[in-house]
Amino acid sequence: MRIVFKLVSIFLGFLSLFVLARVFFLWTNPEGLELHFTEWLDILRAAIPMDLSAVSMVFTILLLTIGLFSFFRGKTDPKHDMVSRERIVFLALGVAVIVLCTLDLRMFRYWGFHIDREFFSYLIAPKEALASVSLNDVVVFGVLALVQLLLLLVLGRILFGKGSGSERQIPRSAILISLPFLFLMARGGIGPATMNQATVYHSPKPFNNLAAINPVWNLVYSYTIDPLDPERYRFMDDSEAVELLAARLHSDSSSIADSLLDRGACRNLILIVLESFTAQAITSISGFDVPCTPCFDKAAGDGILFTQHYSTGDRSAESLVTLFTGFPAFTRVDVLDDPKRLRHLPHLYREFGVKGYETLFEYGGDLNFANMNALIREGRTGAIVDIDAFPSDYLKNQWGVHDAYVFHDFLERISDMASPFAATVFSLSSHEPYQVPHSDHFTGANSSFYNSLHYTDSCLGKLLEGIRNASYYDSTLVWITADHGNRQPGNWNLLHPNKFHTPLLLWGGPVKQNVRLDYPVSQAAIAPQIAELFGLNWPVQGSQLSLFDATTGAFYAYNDGGGMVSRLDRGVYDVAMHRCMEGNSSTCRKIQAYLQTVAQRMEELSISSDRKLQP
Repeated sequence: MRIVFKLVSIFLGFLSLFVLARVFFLWTNPEGLELHFTEWLDILRAAIPMDLSAVSMVFTILLLTIGLFSFFRGKTDPKHDMVSRERIVFLALGVAVIVLCTLDLRMFRYWGFHIDREFFSYLIAPKEALASVSLNDVVVFGVLALVQLLLLLVLGRILFGKGSGSERQIPRSAILISLPFLFLMARGGIGPATMNQATVYHSPKPFNNLAAINPVWNLVYSYTIDPLDPERYRFMDDSEAVELLAARLHSDSSSIADSLLDRGACRNLILIVLESFTAQAITSISGFDVPCTPCFDKAAGDGILFTQHYSTGDRSAESLVTLFTGFPAFTRVDVLDDPKRLRHLPHLYREFGVKGYETLFEYGGDLNFANMNALIREGRTGAIVDIDAFPSDYLKNQWGVHDAYVFHDFLERISDMASPFAATVFSLSSHEPYQVPHSDHFTGANSSFYNSLHYTDSCLGKLLEGIRNASYYDSTLVWITADHGNRQPGNWNLLHPNKFHTPLLLWGGPVKQNVRLDYPVSQAAIAPQIAELFGLNWPVQGSQLSLFDATTGAFYAYNDGGGMVSRLDRGVYDVAMHRCMEGNSSTCRKIQAYLQTVAQRMEELSISSDRKLQP
């Protein structure tokens, strides 16, 4: 009985770590603080099955390790040495749980979903991966981790200290008897349905459901699925998917474009991509009452403003892929995970080069992060400028050189370029942790983010002023957009379209009419639209997405699902849940068709070696 008591106590010890981690999760997330105490209790109660599954996984590792130690234990080794080893294994696994749960706290606040295997892909560049962490994060989450560590040490002393039989080692027979029960508990029972996210979903509020997911279980689960498994995204016959999506790939909107733009004057292209520059914080688009973006708002009155533009994903690298190739972001898989996929996609810079354009890409950070360098070089870009091109004494944040220096250098470089040219600048100062030179313009909640937007906006204003005064202005079409949106302002969950809401402004000499276009458009339409306006060779001309077609709508993908926004409706479909989270069945059917089509094309990119694919 003492051994049984010891095993149960260890199991409950791990469980207590997960319960405490979830309390910290609710306490550190603004959405959690807005919940009623009874909702906290509902979340803790709903999380129990998955927590038990996660504990079973951790406990299985502990028992197997102890069993392995027992086989190699010498005959003369005292039993208390074995108990000491059991305690070390318990503490080591406990520390691993604490580290993962603490990382999950920070990751969820920024990305809106729990830690999974994608997180570890960013650790290839640890400096950039940690660049989003502020000193305040280190202090707050460090203290929370310390509290959990103290609990772990107390549990270790109680469970493996002397007295009450705890000094007795766990026999192999107990390990063998326990393993089948732990397997069943990790699986979620003996029924046909195994443990999954749906098990803990209990509320109409997305955050409440996400809060009930165990981060360790989610990490293990992410390694058990094939993100490119065609059956995972097989919802219908291919013919039905084509038919459902046909409406957004149909009309010739060139006449509308011609009424707004002087096509003949579109000789040069400047693409300005602003980091995390969410449309939700732009007064001229969303009516936001904090004046973060006065320079953008002023420019919006002199151009073609798309007020409902949506990024296809929520990562910089995948958004840049969309901007240059038209290929949209996808759930759990990034084109740049395997840069060879780029060879089978069209590329704006490659096509500009064929037409004799000078090309430039400038970024104040490290382009090797997330394989962005592969994307830019695949376009045979003429000039590539990154952090290494700037003096070491330039004012920097954790990500690289601040926008003021980068935009000034960019302006000088394009002034020296021969026409025709295509040039892109990608900002970084408005990336977390939002450390900018002028950080006291706004105070209060989210002030650091608003200050970073205001700083980048001021840099944008100076850049646009320089372009307006340049000799190439009349023949240069400037595209101003963002890589992706942000959870703020509004604390949007990862499913909500406002998290993907980004600005798109066409500005410059070729603009004939200043107009607001208030229908949804997709980031995936930018590359084919540029190709059409500048006469570039692009796959399937006349049937790709158009920014000037109000019927196309916009799709986006998040960690494990997708969403759609159109003039008539919007919806969200979750792949892991097999559930329409928002919208009617017809809308979610279109989202399924979209996910199925993109999954097939991503799979083709992975295996193709001799043909190009249209986005």
